[in-house]
This record gives sequence, structure tokens and C-alpha cells, in this order.
Amino acid sequence: MPFLLIVMTLHVPANSRLRYWPLLAIWPITFAATAMTRTSLRTSVHSFANAEGLGWYLWPLAIAITVVATVLTWGEGSKLVSERRVGPKVLWPYGLLAWTTLVVVLGTFRPFLPGEATTAEFYEDFLLPTTLVSVVAMGVVPRLRYVKLTRALTEAAGGVAFGAFVVAVTNPSLTRLLLGAALAGGVVPLAAIAVRSSRPASRRMVLAHIGMVLILVGALGATATTIRTFELATGEQNEVAGHVITNIDLSLESGDPAVITATVDVDGSTIQPSLAVYPARALRLPELGTHATLFDETQLILRSADDDGSILISANVVHLTHAVWLGSTLIALAAFSALVTGKPQRGKPIRESSDLTRQELRHSP
Repeated sequence: MPFLLIVMTLHVPANSRLRYWPLLAIWPITFAATAMTRTSLRTSVHSFANAEGLGWYLWPLAIAITVVATVLTWGEGSKLVSERRVGPKVLWPYGLLAWTTLVVVLGTFRPFLPGEATTAEFYEDFLLPTTLVSVVAMGVVPRLRYVKLTRALTEAAGGVAFGAFVVAVTNPSLTRLLLGAALAGGVVPLAAIAVRSSRPASRRMVLAHIGMVLILVGALGATATTIRTFELATGEQNEVAGHVITNIDLSLESGDPAVITATVDVDGSTIQPSLAVYPARALRLPELGTHATLFDETQLILRSADDDGSILISANVVHLTHAVWLGSTLIALAAFSALVTGKPQRGKPIRESSDLTRQELRHSP
């Protein structure tokens, strides 16, 4: 959520109040989410053992820090004055990022509301349509600085067709088909900018946008996770989303905690999910076993085991999860490149920059 809010600020002028509101929202969201996960209000691997007692200290601290941070941000925000109205090229990414943030906020803080905890379908239902549009638009809109709309849309359409074809041939499913098509539809116009433009700033922008496209596609792909829980006797196998899972062996290491380790074969690779048992605390902590391929990652969670070697295991097949890490890496590289090679021209009128073309000057802020 803080990441999305910060990205919103990068798409508006520095003196605009549109930049102020995301910065103001970062504080309460960050501290409340931290307190919620650390105090077990929402299930998290980051929760502490004595989470209930910790809440008496962490919640008041989070509220106090939020109040102070909000007052300081409010004071700075009062100095911001918009010099002119922002156009569609500012409003569309700002609006889509605001919508995405709102959905994630509602999903994250769902334990405060009546009903069951948020499921992956919640994010898929509310974010799939807008994310598909956003991914393609992130390639089309920057391309409009160099070519007409019809050409930019034609390049995006070609990318959509190519992406859909590749997914249909290699690993078909409706969600993967849509995400693959959108991914290629956004990347092709961006690639055209990188090829035609010699400006380092343009290439950094392309790199960052491709990174954001990959993050959105990977994050949404994870909402289409295939989840199954089943029992496996020793030597027995089961199939989940095309992956064959076989129970090989089971071992127990006594102590405090006692650790139960299952040896499982996934498509010919051996992984070992485990379960640590703390009798004094009546607590069981599973340790994931993972098997990754190009398109997805299989996560195995050991739920329980019997003396005869049979196990109860949950298999989560997460689609396109590697796209998130690749996208984050590209954004980091773009930021590092800007830090090392960027040469801001402070106080120099933009019209005096010989590196800008006439078309780029007309669209520069």
C-alpha cells in the first residue's frame, strides 16, 4: 500500500495537492497495518508469540505516531498550490493507482469488518479489469509522446495478440491468457520507445514502466492461485494444476520444538516441507517447501502427519509469481541508473535543452 501511494506522487507535479493526499495516507495505513499483522488481528508470519499482550503497547504507539506524522504532513501540504489543471495523462495513472490502493486497503483491513477473511477472489474480482487496462495503458500513453494514437494502439494490439498466442501454446488458462496478453500489450509500445529514443531518461522511464507492468501482472496472477488440501500415504501421488506430487518419506526430530519433515517429490524435484511443534505453547508452525518453474511456483504446507507415514498437505500453485521479483529488479535498476547518471538541470529553462525534440517540448511539464 505505501508503494502504490508513493508511485501516485511520481505522476503529478511537485506543487500539486494531488501529491499531498497520498503522502498523508501513508502514515495511518503503514502503522495500522504493522500493528494488525504483529498482533495477530490478521494471520501473518510476522506475528509474535505473545501477540495479545503486544497489542496493548503497539496499538497506542501506532495511533500516537500516526497523529504526529499526520500533523507534520498536513503542515507541509498546506504549502502546496496547483498552478494549473492536470490533464488526462496525469489523472488516469493517478486514478487507477488510487483505485488499486483502495481495494488493497479494504482487503487488508477486512478483519475489522464482519464476515470471513479476504480471499484471493476478492482482489481478482475488483482488480482484474482495471489492472488489464492499466498494464496496456502504461505502454500506450508514454508512446503518445512520439507517435499518433492509432499507431500506439496498433503496436499494443500486436503485443496483445502475440502474448495471447504464447500463453495459449505454452500454459493455457483464462487468467493467464488475459495477463499474458496485457503484459505483451504494454511492453511492445514501451520497447518501441526504448528502440527509437536515444535519451537516457526515456530509457529509464521505459525500464521502470516495464517493471511496474510485471509487478501488476505477477501480483494479480497470484490471486488466481490453485489451492488444494489432501492426504497422501507413503508412495501415493496426486496432481494439482498439472504438477504431480508424491509422498516419499517422513521423519521426526525430537526436541523443543519437535520438527516433523516430509520428503515430497514434485515433478521429479525433491522438497521438504516441515512442521515445528511447540507443546508448551500448543503451537504448530509450518515451514514451506517450494518448487519453482518459469510460469508458477508450487508451495507445499505440511498440516499434520501420522505414524504410518501418511501426511495431510496443502498445495498452493501460485501463477506468475516470478514476475513480481523481476519487475522490482527493473524498477531498482532504473532508480539506480537515474541516481548515478542523471544530470538534473536546475534553474535552466527547458527550452534551452538541446536534447529535447520539438514534440517532446510540447509535452514536457
